[in-house]
Amino acid sequence: MYKVSVPITASENLNKEKLLTALKKVNADYLFLAISETSLKPEKNEKYFSVIENMIPYFKENGIKVGIWFWSFWLSDFEQEDLKDYVMVNSRGELRSADSPINSNLKVKSGFICPTSDKAVSVMTAFMKRAAACNPDIILLDDDYDYATHMNCIGCYCDRHLKLISDKIGYNITREELSREVTEGKPNDIRKIWYGIIGSVLEDYAVKLREAVDSVNPSIRLGLCSVMSLWGTDGTTPEKIVKLLAGSTKPFLRLTGAPYWASPITWSRLQHAIELSRMECAWVEDKNIEILSEGDVYPRPRHKVPASYLEIFDTALRASGATDGIHKYMLDYTSDIGYETGYIDRHIKNSNVYTEISRIFDGKAETGVRVYETMNKITEADFTDIKNAHAYAADLFFSRASKMLSQNSVPTSYSGNTEVGIAFGENARHLTDEAFKGGLILDIRAARILMEKGIDVGIEKIGGKLLNNLLYFPKENDRVVTYYGEDSQYEIELKTALKQWFTLKKTENATPMPYITAMLTDKNF
Repeated sequence: MYKVSVPITASENLNKEKLLTALKKVNADYLFLAISETSLKPEKNEKYFSVIENMIPYFKENGIKVGIWFWSFWLSDFEQEDLKDYVMVNSRGELRSADSPINSNLKVKSGFICPTSDKAVSVMTAFMKRAAACNPDIILLDDDYDYATHMNCIGCYCDRHLKLISDKIGYNITREELSREVTEGKPNDIRKIWYGIIGSVLEDYAVKLREAVDSVNPSIRLGLCSVMSLWGTDGTTPEKIVKLLAGSTKPFLRLTGAPYWASPITWSRLQHAIELSRMECAWVEDKNIEILSEGDVYPRPRHKVPASYLEIFDTALRASGATDGIHKYMLDYTSDIGYETGYIDRHIKNSNVYTEISRIFDGKAETGVRVYETMNKITEADFTDIKNAHAYAADLFFSRASKMLSQNSVPTSYSGNTEVGIAFGENARHLTDEAFKGGLILDIRAARILMEKGIDVGIEKIGGKLLNNLLYFPKENDRVVTYYGEDSQYEIELKTALKQWFTLKKTENATPMPYITAMLTDKNF
């Protein structure tokens, strides 16, 4: 059954009777009470826990499962001199605290802790035990369970992390040396070891948090909101983390990719978030994991993100059958529950649509161009000639192949094999023999990777970059603007067979076109 989860901030001003009425209207399965700030000071956290302890029994008695939701690494109320003992450090050696000024009393409002810090872990495990003592059905960690989001680089470079890798490789590596090995040139042993270390640290942290919950009540579920870098540059996977967090309970994973990505404040389009959600589901191999999509309409209300965005997102993923439900942000976090009812109104209005989608699509198999997108591409990636490796690595999560197809309304599939596939960039290194049995759509970077492996992609030679602004169609005598930036188009020399195919001069000896090579690379569509 497709489940609906609704989050709202835990506040003493929250009217639980109004909230219950709203939840019943949308047939909510889960209510998540969000804690907006996690403090180093236990007494400061009590203002949230006192509200939560009062609310949980009420909603449980009314048939709704209740969760507590808070940050994985984000803490507040640091003393300036204590930062180095708690927080992450970037590749330049800078302490990573939140972008807020230091108060005159040398207190930092907030920062991102490093899970190698025993002090930081002890604070979070104590917080976890206090949350578990409220007796929720589930505890959910927010989408800061990563390094890259906080650090704008690959991993954390604190002294503790440097010691871990120095002990592994047998000599004291400097921060500068490590950064070069991780982000420059071709794959190397240091880079692989580094990813193993940063991933194991995140996994060990998950074990400690689970142990904290088990010490109070092992039947409480512990889940995770995934974040982009955890799917490829943090040395582990969301699937591994949620299984460690779950303990003896059923694993719970909220995807990343939301309707608000299509709002003016961001960089994406609605179909990109939908396709990314489908892609993430295909990456999760264990079907016993409960997966909910990220139905976030941040910052709310509807004049920022229309309800139509949320409904399109929800109905598309219902039809796909990829998820078990949606974490649907239908309530405003700051206003009274009765102020912004539009998200709930549209959800109710579309209830018949949900029923029809289920009737038509349940049990159906997806089909379309097979998007070959590998989760962990980073250890084998070639950073030669890449100007900003940290940004390039982070951007590998966003499937350009999927973007190109979805923006042209081409059906897609993210698992199995079909007659036609598509692989862009570094994904070409990870193609299996099965992928070559049908046609493949490639970009220039993927074509070059396959050519270096001795695979025939129909190209004799890749030349220099082109700065063409127009593409000319002689039959229609038409020109189309095609400039996507200086790294987007290249001069290529086709092999004879392809030349014959393109000019329609087919002979008995001409071979069918085995591949289509797209001229676009390393650019968003």
